[in-house]
Amino acid sequence: MTAVVVFVHIHYPETWLPIRDRLSACMDVPFRIVLTTTAEHSAFDPPASEQLVDMKVLIVENRGRDVLPFLNALRATEPFEIGLKLHGKKSVHRLDGESWRDALLQSLLPERPETRALVDHMRQDSRVALAAPSFSLCSIDRHIGRNMGAMRRIARRLGIDLAPALAATPYFAAGTMFWFRREALEPLLKVDFNEDFAVERGQTDGTAAHAFERLFSVVAEQGGRVTVTAGHLKSMNGCVSAADMRHATKQTVDVDTTHVRRPGRLGAFALRYLWFVTPIYAALPGSVRRRIKRVLRPLASIDDGRPAA
Repeated sequence: MTAVVVFVHIHYPETWLPIRDRLSACMDVPFRIVLTTTAEHSAFDPPASEQLVDMKVLIVENRGRDVLPFLNALRATEPFEIGLKLHGKKSVHRLDGESWRDALLQSLLPERPETRALVDHMRQDSRVALAAPSFSLCSIDRHIGRNMGAMRRIARRLGIDLAPALAATPYFAAGTMFWFRREALEPLLKVDFNEDFAVERGQTDGTAAHAFERLFSVVAEQGGRVTVTAGHLKSMNGCVSAADMRHATKQTVDVDTTHVRRPGRLGAFALRYLWFVTPIYAALPGSVRRRIKRVLRPLASIDDGRPAA
């Protein structure tokens, strides 16, 4: 059996521990780790797992968040079949960054038998391009923010006609963690994107990293493949049609959860055109941000006619 390759990016060294422990407890297939980091590599002990084949640590500059290191590591890694993209997500501009990361990890790395079944399903069904964490899929339209310009530039470099591609794949995995088929992301190996990524300045939107977050599924589905959720993948079998797979995926898009909420039209407008408010909000004390969220939450879905959560 060819080993799975786990790509992990760590900026905050302490975030390696929950990932390491999750891999130790839940990986029941042979795997290799390619860990990119802006910190000293001596801080990273390997998972205590008999399934671990190899672990490589690459020191990278603090640019492109988890995305640019992943693209470069993917290009430099010898061919494999199935990969897993993780990162030490902390999202310091959010109140729930760490708990969101843990929820994503638990979905992608459930108990050992379920993780093995997930990998087996991906190996057996070549139609599956990406397996996103359950309830992490968001509509690009509602969560476009100010990323369309960067998305257009990246799509042009990949030779993708963006408008029909977004019509076919109108969703993305928020948080940028997912299982993937290497073949589905192979177009990304043919282009050097280093110059597309700006110097890190704590940006909360509008960067190449945010654009790629919204484009990974778009790229992966270009060959007619499908993005699914980890939860659905475990319950599927080879008799399910691609159309049924797509339908099941779309049913999970913009489902409100503790960590990801579907913005109403007013909220989507604010994210796209009033982007300058976000860094101001992020700089406020946590107690103030919590108070603002309590006040605004009942208004979040009024323009959609949905009751507040």
